[in-house]
Amino acid sequence: MRSLLRLLVLLLTPLFGPEAVATEAAVTGIRLGEQAYGTRVVLDITGYVEHSVFTLPDPYRVVIDLPEIEWRLPGKTLSVGRGLVQQFRYGLFRPGVSRVVLDVSGPVAVKRSFMLQPTADFGHRLVIDLEPVSVESFSRLSKLTPPPEEPAAPPPPKPTTGPQPVTEPATRNGKPLIVVDAGHGGIDPGTTGLSGGYEKAITLAGALELKRQIKASGRYRVLLTRERDVFIRLRKRVEVARVNGADLFISLHADALANR
Repeated sequence: MRSLLRLLVLLLTPLFGPEAVATEAAVTGIRLGEQAYGTRVVLDITGYVEHSVFTLPDPYRVVIDLPEIEWRLPGKTLSVGRGLVQQFRYGLFRPGVSRVVLDVSGPVAVKRSFMLQPTADFGHRLVIDLEPVSVESFSRLSKLTPPPEEPAAPPPPKPTTGPQPVTEPATRNGKPLIVVDAGHGGIDPGTTGLSGGYEKAITLAGALELKRQIKASGRYRVLLTRERDVFIRLRKRVEVARVNGADLFISLHADALANR
């Protein structure tokens, strides 16, 4: 029996190789280093992942797209910058796609990007080498490697179909619907507190608690624009309220001050 199981595992491994690993992978560190040509960005990852890299202007950015992945980075990682990279942010961009955005000091080109296999001292690493270029070269290279297109927005519902169903019971029972919007999320962390916490985490925790209390009152139905750490565009947040016929829309934010 054990021999048969071992054989089955060996047969299935080629079918679910990198993809199976990617679904369980996590980013555990992001390191920046200055090189003679420019700046090297290294992502420490617990497994192999596919990736794509492209640049954006106004302001200058380098975008790294990964499969949906777990983030196990230490606190205050957002404020770290070095070389050509001024700062960076990361998170779930949309279901199935996680993203790292590098804010760079000027026009840059991706000299190369590649995955490194584990060694005795390190696990899998994604390496991105950046070098400074002229504005003209940046424009030319950007046209050669356009960013992947955003998924097409679903067509608006026909008037005859009525509003889309919400996650609450279909019958209104005379109860008003409150939509609670947890500000920021995913690659948009919001501000950073003095202790290193992100606004997106505070607003999500507040939204989940507010939902619990609203439902406990028994007087209202409640719907959240997001229930996890995911990036949602502003127009989509508003659309959730409009499509579901919300009676009230509450947007939660948590600003930060240096003076306690």
